[in-house]
Amino acid sequence: MRLKIAGLVPAGLFVFAIGYMWLAYFQSPAPTFTWQYIQQQKLEEIPVHQFQFGAFELTVLGDNYLIFEKLLGNPLTPNITAHYIFISVLVISIVILFTIISLLKRFWYLIGTGLFILLLVGMRFELLSVFGLADRTFTIGLIVVYVLTSFYFNSFRKDVSFLIRLIIFSLITLAAGVIIQQYAEVPQPILFLSATSVTAAVILCVLFIILVSHEIIASFVFVLSQGTQKTKSLNHFLIISVIYMINLVLVYAYKFNLINWNFLYIDFFLLLTISGLLGIWGFRQQQPQYDNVIQSDPFGVYFFLCLGAIAFTSIAYFIGTANDPAVDTISNLIIYCHMGYGLIFITYVFSNFVAMLAANMNVFRVLYQPNRMPFFTFRFAGLIATLAFVFYQTWQVPVRNTSAAYYNAMGDVYLSQGNEKSLRVISNMQERWDL
Repeated sequence: MRLKIAGLVPAGLFVFAIGYMWLAYFQSPAPTFTWQYIQQQKLEEIPVHQFQFGAFELTVLGDNYLIFEKLLGNPLTPNITAHYIFISVLVISIVILFTIISLLKRFWYLIGTGLFILLLVGMRFELLSVFGLADRTFTIGLIVVYVLTSFYFNSFRKDVSFLIRLIIFSLITLAAGVIIQQYAEVPQPILFLSATSVTAAVILCVLFIILVSHEIIASFVFVLSQGTQKTKSLNHFLIISVIYMINLVLVYAYKFNLINWNFLYIDFFLLLTISGLLGIWGFRQQQPQYDNVIQSDPFGVYFFLCLGAIAFTSIAYFIGTANDPAVDTISNLIIYCHMGYGLIFITYVFSNFVAMLAANMNVFRVLYQPNRMPFFTFRFAGLIATLAFVFYQTWQVPVRNTSAAYYNAMGDVYLSQGNEKSLRVISNMQERWDL
């Protein structure tokens, strides 16, 4: 019962994040860029009647009022609300993720803790100058407190429930937030932290995209397995998969200006939303692959929901703040991953289950129990295929755009504070990195 109550938090974050992303999507580029409507009234004389008088043609003029409307761009307005929503969801989700890490077996716990440490380092707390320290002393202190507490739970008090662990880590995080707010030397330190966390958010976004990139094709297998009259499952799977991949290729070609057809293309973020929603259920089906790592129900699902909440909230944050380099990077990686992992997943299905599909058997029940091509091979080969697209389109582009996205976010902070000197420096850095 307690686990179900605790599960409402990641589930609520996930639903909120998707809704928030689409709200930002449809409002974009507002509220960062908005239009100012200026109307002017002008009096002009226009001919209202003409008549002939002898040899002369006379024109009668009348006053006419014309209204001219101009559209002018308003000054750039930083979307501060988006910054605070982003950092709030990011921190809450990270706390839940680290609580889950404390439940893992020793090997995976050490790997998860190492990644958590890298995440804290990547958030650049040293830029906040907490207690006047411009080095990583505060970051090291945070790492020590979190890691020692989690190590105590993982090694000596394994009986402590998930909910109690979550409460304790939440209290540690709350205390850290109070210290940052009170003792950081930079103004509005929480707002500042939202900008310094951009790089970490992009990396977590990419991880989630990789995790769900095959889910749409997996859903094809599920649909074919549910039919009451199962005939020609192999042919149907092949046809629908080819149509799906052709659509992805068209989106890719349009994105990189290879074609410019008058055609309805799949939206990148709609593609990710569908994959993410399917992934909630799909991740549970993958339990045989993660049995030795994490208990899929409920902790694996919590992990997935928190990672998804971070991804969708980050995208909403980038769209809502008109951070075009970040939006461009994420949209590119969505299509790269769906093409790369989609192609390899089709290979995975054919390699392991072509005979079952030909016999019209229920493949979905054993989809993640391969007998020839291991699931890890699919993941690794999918990564290679995705990297092939990245390198083909020049790998420096997403790297440089991520750096530009960081400077964009910092520019929002300095603009909201009226710090013109720092804003000019950041703007120059952003222009240097943006491609």
